Amino acid sequence: MQAGFFEKIRAIVIGHAVGDAVGGPVQFQEREVRDRYPLSDMVPFYGKSFPKGAWSDDTSMSLCAMDAIARCGLDFEAVMENFRSWLYKAAFTPTGRTFDVGGACRTAIGRSRQGVPSSTCHVERSRDISGF
Repeated sequence: MQAGFFEKIRAIVIGHAVGDAVGGPVQFQEREVRDRYPLSDMVPFYGKSFPKGAWSDDTSMSLCAMDAIARCGLDFEAVMENFRSWLYKAAFTPTGRTFDVGGACRTAIGRSRQGVPSSTCHVERSRDISGF
């Protein structure tokens, strides 16, 4: 492999987690709020329930996927096993607690826990993307 490849991957992973920790606590706020109160430092999630610097489900799920791929190659069952460990056992979390699980993810992971294969446990949704 090209020299520096793993260092680049490491930098991407760290950048993802830092960006998530900075932006996660304010991700659903209106732009006008951020314009009035600019973010200049990391802040806690959900009041003070999660400390500043904690990443969200976005980074946790990315870590789940990367760990499975590093161990098993592109094995969707291994990825789903890690997702179950994240959701039900708080693995891959910064605080030992799982939070901010999206409905579709929770449903798919729950279905896999009931034995539905990873390739078919997803949730079918009709999405109108005409506005994009």
